[in-house]
Amino acid sequence: MGFLADKKILITGLLSKHSIAYGIAKACHREGAQLAFTYQTERFEDRIKKFAAEFGSDITIPVDVASDEQIDNLFVELAKHWDGLDGLVHSIAYAPTEAIEGDFLNGISRESFRIAHEISSYSYPALVKAARPMMQGRKSAALALSYLGAERTMPNYNTMGLAKASLEAATRYLAFCLGPEGIRANAISAGPIKSHFGRPDQDPGRFRHRQLRQTARLQLAQCPATSQRDHRGSRQRRRLHVVRSGQRHYR
Repeated sequence: MGFLADKKILITGLLSKHSIAYGIAKACHREGAQLAFTYQTERFEDRIKKFAAEFGSDITIPVDVASDEQIDNLFVELAKHWDGLDGLVHSIAYAPTEAIEGDFLNGISRESFRIAHEISSYSYPALVKAARPMMQGRKSAALALSYLGAERTMPNYNTMGLAKASLEAATRYLAFCLGPEGIRANAISAGPIKSHFGRPDQDPGRFRHRQLRQTARLQLAQCPATSQRDHRGSRQRRRLHVVRSGQRHYR
């Protein structure tokens, strides 16, 4: 029996086996957690249902995080299956292509800035706000995925770097707000990982990682922010850093 036995965890943003969310789901399932999944549109419904079945779940709920109504409905539907929520994983990010390639100023626009922040940053506190009633009294945890581009300039990351910086700031305020209720809010940046966003075949002009670690998705899920228990793998502790309770902790 794993240390997440019977914990109820909602995974958002799963898109493929290359998704960081997939590695988190796999590790949580291995440790005995019950999982639920979201998908954006009907286009992805069958795919996510197959992933859910792989992890012994039949809970898949549509949500477009650009809609507050759909965010609220997500937890109305989730409450029909579960009486509470122990963990929420936010693995959602998007920016228009022109805003994440080439020259920063040439690619930025008011609209691309709005979209990147709305989807990649605002959606985290929006989801946690709607989930809050289900998370109270359970020592729950919320986790978002960030990237080093939030604090350093990275080639072609551009507007997404601004959105990730906003996401990290939101995490600190969430932690301050929810800490007295026993709910933790974290964001972690796992370093270079092969994911759908970073795939070289997506666009030759996009940011490319020089180091790809296939095991990183699983090590990510063993971080205290996700697993609620400290796995002290030496590689993990050198490569992960956590935005937690208003401070950055290097691991």
